[in-house]
Amino acid sequence: MTTRKSHAPTQAALPPQPNPAPFPYRDYVKARDDLRSTLGNESVYLELTGASGTGKSSLLNDVIADLDRHHFQPVYLSSSGTSLTNVARFLAGAVRVRPKFTHLETVQSLIDVLTTQPAKLVVFIDEADRVEARALHELRVLAECHSPGHQLFSVVLSGLPVLRENLTIPSLFPLKRRISVRATLRGLLQDELRPFLSHRFAADADLCPGGGRRRTVRTNPGDSRSH
Repeated sequence: MTTRKSHAPTQAALPPQPNPAPFPYRDYVKARDDLRSTLGNESVYLELTGASGTGKSSLLNDVIADLDRHHFQPVYLSSSGTSLTNVARFLAGAVRVRPKFTHLETVQSLIDVLTTQPAKLVVFIDEADRVEARALHELRVLAECHSPGHQLFSVVLSGLPVLRENLTIPSLFPLKRRISVRATLRGLLQDELRPFLSHRFAADADLCPGGGRRRTVRTNPGDSRSH
């Protein structure tokens, strides 16, 4: 009697997936290092701008992940998901202060916590170019409401290049002139294209269109949709 071997169906190998991690291109590394080193000093205002897909949100996440939680308390806010119509109440909730009946009482409770806790508050505002000027003005006033010359917490504003133009209006001039570091993400340079393709596609980098050709390029390495 002849028996036939049964063969279990084999699952087709999935095509390799691109590496989703942001590529540490030259502008990215410089901006990240500048923000990290400056946040180690006194409370400051910082600005990060770049076109869509250059890796601004990824860079903020890198900086936040690197902060020592014994010395810093990061608060991340994206304008697309949360309203900044009442900055004091939002920050009070972030540091677990129960909002009070009046605005002034809430601000005073917030000041009491921020001046006594060991960790320094750092507020990261992503998509800051979409935040109303009134809210950014309130944020600065709140950061400086404790005593003259003393800033309660650091603020990192990240957004599209139009953010720089938004900060030129008269009501935001005091905020603009206090910014300590202005970092800009411009994308890849020509000599970074090949390392970027190797980072994103590993052994399949040679299969990418243009992977073996020299050309001037400014691309968006922080966008996981880039191919």
